[in-house]
Amino acid sequence: AAQEMVKAAHERRLATELGIRAGVRTWADLGAVDLLLSQREREVVDTVGSVLKTQARLLSLLPASDPAWAQWSTELSRRAKR
Repeated sequence: AAQEMVKAAHERRLATELGIRAGVRTWADLGAVDLLLSQREREVVDTVGSVLKTQARLLSLLPASDPAWAQWSTELSRRAKR
């Protein structure tokens, strides 16, 4: 859901840029949209961080030798390289 909000904010920014070219929007409007976009991107980062914390808490209930730890750390490393 948070990623869809970022996508919508990008579309709103594009619409504002087109509005500036047409003379119906101002640079202040673009600044407001950029602020909204940065807030939405921060929400995605916060959500991912919360999910990772929750996963780590759940994994902490398992012994370190459990295969779930290796799978989780491998997937985490793979995603971090993107």
